[in-house]
Amino acid sequence: RRVHGASPAASSILSHEEPELAPSIPKLSLNLPQSPRPSPTSNSETVASHTTHSSSSFSPALPISDASLSHPGDGSTGGSVDYRTKLGLVYHLGIGSRADPKLAQYYYQRAAEGGDELAQLLLGSMYQNGLNTKDHQVGLDIAMQYYHAAAEQGSACANFVIGRCFQTIEKNDEQAAEWYTKAMTMSFAPAQASLALLYYNGNGVDQSLEKTMELLSLGAAQGYPPAQHNLGLIYEQNGGDELAKAAYWYGQAAIQGYAMSQVSLAMCYEHGRGVDLDTSKSTYWYTQAAEQGNRDAQKYLALCYFQGKGGLPQDDKLGMEWLLRLSQQVSDVDVLTKLAQCYESGIGVDIDFSVALFWYQKAADKGFPMAQTK
Repeated sequence: RRVHGASPAASSILSHEEPELAPSIPKLSLNLPQSPRPSPTSNSETVASHTTHSSSSFSPALPISDASLSHPGDGSTGGSVDYRTKLGLVYHLGIGSRADPKLAQYYYQRAAEGGDELAQLLLGSMYQNGLNTKDHQVGLDIAMQYYHAAAEQGSACANFVIGRCFQTIEKNDEQAAEWYTKAMTMSFAPAQASLALLYYNGNGVDQSLEKTMELLSLGAAQGYPPAQHNLGLIYEQNGGDELAKAAYWYGQAAIQGYAMSQVSLAMCYEHGRGVDLDTSKSTYWYTQAAEQGNRDAQKYLALCYFQGKGGLPQDDKLGMEWLLRLSQQVSDVDVLTKLAQCYESGIGVDIDFSVALFWYQKAADKGFPMAQTK
């Protein structure tokens, strides 16, 4: 298996290709312009009436969730959270009513002006995502001001975010390494994992496998799935007696729902690498990853059901269901052609030549000779 840098894209293991080292965390971004207070449009949007949960198309750069409402104060953002930040999260997440980015911005703004680190981070994230401006650079400049404000208060997360911006946007690995190091010294696991990748590839720092392993071990010990997964990949590269360590770390990340590790652990059980060969456990972990939308796991399960392998019964209908789910994410010619053949021959579905032609055309458009002859 080979290792790659912390890119936003997930690596693939289609047809059991070797996976790459996992990205360490999503991107993020910061400033403090004044904004007028917007008014709720109805009583149903007041904080007191939050009884349902709805989603929004707004996509923050910072990962946020309902758990942010009861921030534990673990050092990443400095401790207790301003009540206005919590109100902002309510409107940001759409808890009890539809999401309202403008109200979220208003409450974040007030809290950020009061020095709340989490509000500064979240408001910066909103500007990085294009709040109030279509100029990406302007939004990023404003965002960076907020991130620096939080970093100056000792926020490990803010230091990490700044490093992430330098790495993924400014393409400055040396600066990224400096900011990651600041966050790493505060025991911030995503920074440990990201810095490890820089050391692994020798980007912005002197290449060092020893330092890579040290940093990944720190992140893995904190239960951070990408660090655990990447540690497993390196152990698997080493082979031999270290395969058991690889399977162990894949397992630690897999039980937390990390799909890439679930697939890697499934492959370990499928081939008896570092664990006893066990097709039932292999299938279980492939299924766990497939249910999360992992394309490689979905393809594997589809083939297993079509062929009756992996301890699964031969079931064309279930194979077709997984193939259809897979087709919504990828345009692999093998997948497209298999779908066409199923509709052409009635495998798992009723025969439908028009639908078969549709899938053949999809494959033909990608230059697949067999589909073109159809």
